[in-house]
Amino acid sequence: MQTGSTKHSMHRVYGSIVICLCICLYACNNIKRLPAGENLYTGAVIKIKTTDKVDKGELKTELAKIARPKPNEKLLGLRVKLSIYNYTGDAPKKKLKRMLRRKFAEKPVLESHVNAANVSDIMINRLNTLGYFDANVTYTVITKRRKTTVEYTAGVTTPYLIKSVIFPEGNDILSRTVKESESETAIKVNTQYSLDLLKAERLRIDYYMKNNGFYYFNQDYILFKADSTIGSKAINLKLNVKKDIPAKASVAYRINNIYINPSYKLNDTTNTKTDTVKIDGYYYLNKDSLLHPHAVIRSVFLKKGEYYNRKNYSLTINRLMGMGVFKNAVIKFTDTIINGIGLMDAYINLTPMQKKSLQLELETVTKSNNYTGPALTLSFKNRNLFKGAELLLVNFTGNFESQFSKIQSGFNSYEFGANSQLYIPKFITPFNIRNVSSLYVPKTKLDVGFRVLNRVLYFKIAAFNFSYGYVWKESAQKEYEVTPISINFARLLGTTSAFETLLIDNPFLRKSFEEQFTLGGKYGFTFNSLVGAVKHHQYYFNATLDLSGNIISTIQSLITKRKPTDDNPFKLLDYRYSQYSKISTDSRYYLNVNPNNKIAMRVLAGVGIPYGNSTTMPYIKQFFSGGSNSIRAFLPRTVGPGSYVLPDSLASKGFLDQAGDIKLEGNIEYRFTIVSVLKGAVFVDAGNVWLSRKNEEFPNGEFRMNRFYKELAVGTGFGLRADISFFVIRFDVGMPLRKPALPEKERWVYNNIRFGDGNWRKQNLVLNIAIGYPF
Repeated sequence: MQTGSTKHSMHRVYGSIVICLCICLYACNNIKRLPAGENLYTGAVIKIKTTDKVDKGELKTELAKIARPKPNEKLLGLRVKLSIYNYTGDAPKKKLKRMLRRKFAEKPVLESHVNAANVSDIMINRLNTLGYFDANVTYTVITKRRKTTVEYTAGVTTPYLIKSVIFPEGNDILSRTVKESESETAIKVNTQYSLDLLKAERLRIDYYMKNNGFYYFNQDYILFKADSTIGSKAINLKLNVKKDIPAKASVAYRINNIYINPSYKLNDTTNTKTDTVKIDGYYYLNKDSLLHPHAVIRSVFLKKGEYYNRKNYSLTINRLMGMGVFKNAVIKFTDTIINGIGLMDAYINLTPMQKKSLQLELETVTKSNNYTGPALTLSFKNRNLFKGAELLLVNFTGNFESQFSKIQSGFNSYEFGANSQLYIPKFITPFNIRNVSSLYVPKTKLDVGFRVLNRVLYFKIAAFNFSYGYVWKESAQKEYEVTPISINFARLLGTTSAFETLLIDNPFLRKSFEEQFTLGGKYGFTFNSLVGAVKHHQYYFNATLDLSGNIISTIQSLITKRKPTDDNPFKLLDYRYSQYSKISTDSRYYLNVNPNNKIAMRVLAGVGIPYGNSTTMPYIKQFFSGGSNSIRAFLPRTVGPGSYVLPDSLASKGFLDQAGDIKLEGNIEYRFTIVSVLKGAVFVDAGNVWLSRKNEEFPNGEFRMNRFYKELAVGTGFGLRADISFFVIRFDVGMPLRKPALPEKERWVYNNIRFGDGNWRKQNLVLNIAIGYPF
């Protein structure tokens, strides 16, 4: 039955389709709507003319950046924004057209907007800065059917090379310090001349000087003189320091007194010099007991008597802010010169954050097993638990979830639990570790929690976790996490008759639920170049090693002088524990073509091997494939293992989690902007999971080198995403191209695609609704 509201919604949909069709039609007629006598500018073509060996690709890239103006943007070969401009007209009366014109339209870029002669001059200048001093650029304007392209041809020969670099030879402290930095220079003999290289060298020298006391030094005080008259396309460089620089710039300053105010406020009238106590050589304003002084001093790397050092200054700011208790950290300096010696007093003013906070959050949760529903989280935060900048996080959570899909639907579950995490801003170990001079605060992490999960039709399970470990960063991109103690314990509190029947039919599943006591450690490494500014090439890599039961099993073997067996396993506190080794990796690559187009790729690989006290991996440690963040053409956790075919008797019971010990998966998607916050994507996913050893319950489920590549599930599809910076909702429709559960010669199913067949769509199209990008 169709209600009036539904009819209106359908009318709106049809109206949107009509508008899209109109815009597409206008896209085919953009030329007709140009002003009289004008042509549409479609871009520049760069050509390099040379008989010498040069990097043509690099030169084309550099010159393409200079070409102006940029032509109208294209989407899938169509100038959509220009089409919207033409569709809406000069003075649209309808509200929808006015909105489209204001937000999405783009005026035509015309031939008259192009100043090719000026662009050619700028290109010649750029070539000169790259060492091509005898370069020339010509241009040709090509017009066909009212579309204009400008072809720029750059004539170049072998670039000039740097023959020698001479640093200052003076005896004054400024010249001597600049000379000392010569060993670190990036300017090498026989390197191609580049103005960018000289600019980078000035920045390097400036940084070196500021790390050696020259607080007031500036890169602009460095001059390069280039002599290109020596012939053979060679250049001699001479580096000089300006003579008329301010007097302070030639003085190397030492740190004198250091004053720390941990409770600074704007318009603070406290006399920092008189209301302080001296602790470890620092003057500490201890007017309240907000923080233990040593907790703050541990993050200060400026030392009395040492030369001012920009690196230590930045390190101090980063470490103080990284403590998580200050919302602002500022260091001010006052200087004086006594008998030719520069001295600086440092005033470290720290503005504290609110110590405690309480937050209630309601959200919608989507899990990899297709369970979706509302979740309520009550969070408590204490940023300074023991007055040493310790961060305590306590979360109480509860949620109700249900499965929504063609096969897996109507299966409800609810979950509640509590979790607490304590971060201590230093390493707490049985042995002493010196205070590492890194930009990031090393932390000791304790994590403890429990949860109760009730899948109404199957089971109720309680789980407990505890871990103790360390987290630190080597740089903004590299992070390490070592967790020497990690304990997870889960126990079934109750099961339904349907689940008991399922366990009887599937002993492998029963065993994986029985062995849910893990006792071991984790070791992780993450490299993430996505932080900071967007770059053309960006990478992400994570590797995690997860071990369980090895130490305790070795101890028990030595004590009992026997090895564990499936019939007589080792136990701890009367519970059988799991013993395994598991490694998993997540590798990603992002090619940012331009702000509106991106290619994203990911490869997941993992292996978990049970041994000794275990014959199967614990259920929570197994690998799964299929779902909104995996192979999107298949329902969650329904791929594999291998070419195993799930019997109808098990499929009908709805518990479809098909797991494995080995996983290999690859994803690639092309992401593009449609309009504003609406993004699109075309993707291909492939992968599977396998068992590490043969199991009669899962025929063809084990990994074999001679056939695993024949058992990869493959799917493709299209996605729409609403990307509102802090929130992304995603709709991905996937369809299978290859089904590993079919007979080997029938697995490729792309020839069976029938979009007009309702039954085919029902059996093959999978709609994935999720929050956030898949990777």
